[in-house]
Amino acid sequence: MKIVAATCSEQYSGSTVLFEPLEAGLPAGLLASPSLVRVIRGTAYIPVINVGCNDVVLYPRTVVGTLDFVNVVSLPSAVTEVPSGVATVSSQTASPSVQQVESVDLSPLSVEEQGPVKSLLQQYSSVFSIDDTDLGCTNLISHDIPLVDDTPVRQRHRRIPPSEYEVVKEHINRLLSSQIIRESSSPYASPIVLVRKKDGSMRMCVDYRLLNSKTRRDAFPLPRIEESLDALSGACWFSTLDLTSGYNQVPVTEADRPKTAFCTPFGLFEWNRMPFGLCNAPNTFQRLMQRIFGDQQCQSLLLYLDDIVVFSSTVEQHVERLQVVLARLRHEGLKAKLSKCSFFRKEVNYLGHVISADGVSTDPGKIEVVANWPIPTTASELRSFLGFASYYRCFLEGFAKLAAPLHRVVAECGGTKTNKKTEQRLSRCWNDECNQSFETLKAKLTMAPVLAYADFSLPFILEVDASHGGLGAVLSQAQAGKVRPIAYASRGLRLTERNMVNYSSMKLEFLALKWAMTEKFREYLLGNKCVVYTDNNPLSHLSSAKLAATEQRWAAQLASFDFEINYRSGKSNTNADALSRQHPPGPQDVAVMLPGTVMPNSLQQALGLGKAEATQAATAALPQHTCSELHLAQQSDPVIQELLPFWRENHRPSCEERARLSQPTLVLLRQWDRLLERDGVLYRRVCCPDGAEAMFQLLLPKTWIDQVLTQVHQEHGHRGWSEHWRSFGPDAIGLVCLPRWLNGVRDVSGVKWPKMCIQKHIALWGIFWLPALMKSLPSITRL
Repeated sequence: MKIVAATCSEQYSGSTVLFEPLEAGLPAGLLASPSLVRVIRGTAYIPVINVGCNDVVLYPRTVVGTLDFVNVVSLPSAVTEVPSGVATVSSQTASPSVQQVESVDLSPLSVEEQGPVKSLLQQYSSVFSIDDTDLGCTNLISHDIPLVDDTPVRQRHRRIPPSEYEVVKEHINRLLSSQIIRESSSPYASPIVLVRKKDGSMRMCVDYRLLNSKTRRDAFPLPRIEESLDALSGACWFSTLDLTSGYNQVPVTEADRPKTAFCTPFGLFEWNRMPFGLCNAPNTFQRLMQRIFGDQQCQSLLLYLDDIVVFSSTVEQHVERLQVVLARLRHEGLKAKLSKCSFFRKEVNYLGHVISADGVSTDPGKIEVVANWPIPTTASELRSFLGFASYYRCFLEGFAKLAAPLHRVVAECGGTKTNKKTEQRLSRCWNDECNQSFETLKAKLTMAPVLAYADFSLPFILEVDASHGGLGAVLSQAQAGKVRPIAYASRGLRLTERNMVNYSSMKLEFLALKWAMTEKFREYLLGNKCVVYTDNNPLSHLSSAKLAATEQRWAAQLASFDFEINYRSGKSNTNADALSRQHPPGPQDVAVMLPGTVMPNSLQQALGLGKAEATQAATAALPQHTCSELHLAQQSDPVIQELLPFWRENHRPSCEERARLSQPTLVLLRQWDRLLERDGVLYRRVCCPDGAEAMFQLLLPKTWIDQVLTQVHQEHGHRGWSEHWRSFGPDAIGLVCLPRWLNGVRDVSGVKWPKMCIQKHIALWGIFWLPALMKSLPSITRL
């Protein structure tokens, strides 16, 4: 736990206020509980816990919660006296009535299955509290408060409005009667503040900030959420138990009870049980849970503070495991709140996730906030959105790439304060790309997939990819005949990794493999079989490749993993060959397949256009033809004509058949996996280098080459063919696929139009280089 210094409005300075975290949660999985804080010179100190697996940086101006003024109340007169001496801590033995147990919802079970469950709950009815004052008390552990020195912490009490006297008196007397607190003569004194919650009830808080500042921290760890969720593989039934004021069921060590003393206008009291607000209280409670259920952790139940989740694959197994949990709670003197418990559910909420037999998904209650999240107007609002989205980044494929425009805006805005200058800078940096990124993240979060549980008896599938935009990886498994994702991971490139000279495409792919296996998914893959798929062919020959020093170190780190690398073309990665033939496109899809030529990158940058705008700005390189005309043109092409019989039968030619084919047809056969047929017309499927959706290139008949190239030349400034070739590449003249037997520039250079085009000469050499046309001079008559 860390104490975060948060700035706020000057109107709160010198006041004790109630801090409440955001309803959407803090960024990146941080947790904070409602507490009383005192604002000193515009700064409030907030205790924050990181429940994630990685360090989290809270950037300046990040919104962590809200502050509200509170009314401080105190007792008007002396409270009920208790006999002097040490108060004995004991728990009540009352049990809930039969009606309470009978009212438990067991609807997911059949009538026959409900019988043993109700008998079990009746048998352990003493585990459940009758009301909020019916608390248990364990003697398995006690809470210690080690201080750095013995100087007492003493503060004055705070004023309480007279209107709250009776309420506070009743609250204090209830704690005294339950022996949760006792009168004190301690030299320590911390002030109390009672805060009225939204439902109207009263919550008593003790301001232990000064005491916490002198307390040595307990290093006992809290569970990692990822480890807990991985243990749920094969689980179908879930039950949750919530302890009744769990902290108040743990005694405070007798010698340390005076340190918990709190002062009111009517007396000094100290805690017999562990109160909220002490910095080591979560660690002590987690240690208690580990001592009770440590042997069952991640085998039959999950533990996180006072939340217990019991899971199993069958109803009978669930009854046995639930009985073990209830028996241990009763043996250790702890009690649960029946109204907050749920039994035999198909899905339950756990730490912002919904766990079920199908897998792990996002909590709809929290994701609901995203749907109505307004466009950020300040850098702090943008950071708050990115922090919330990052908590669920394992559900989003390519999160780093999706969020990259927003991260760039945060970096460009800079500044640590929200003022008109930073707001103007944000509005200036915010463009259509940022808006699209923001809306895409919102849409993907609201439609996040259900991630499967890892089955460690099956091999894993790891797909890695890298580009100069970032690294990406998908961990999945083939379960029940279907490949299901387990987790997504992505990150942007660091500054040194963006150097295209030092990081080739092969090195970036190798980096993605090393990062995914040794950092993100190490716990899954170490000791388990893994098949790696990559679209980088040289990486598949890693064992025999000559590696530099950096790559050798990476290879040494991968030596402890059992994996094999398979090459899979990125352009064939969709594996939708059979489906594409069963679903021909409608008339509206033809315009999508042939939208026109793509504007060169240099011209896009000069005009500030994106790929979509550049494609719309270009005119069609192919004249308007119907599908039947395209079909007939391909049928008459000699090379495509040789391919069609094999394509119709979905049969690749054998070695003998290939020997009878022409060389251009053999070259075209290399594209077999990327070909598809729609409305009787053959296309080639390609993916944009920037990772956009696949495009479909028409397999161009040879008789149309001159016509298409002439129009391409006219549409792009009448440049020389070598310039066209460098702008578009040999495989992508717009969305028209040139025949693969064209040998680059040499075969095309024979076309007459590049040499005879006057506009091209004007563009290259200027108007003064054109030779003047020869003509006869007019005769001059002498006078």
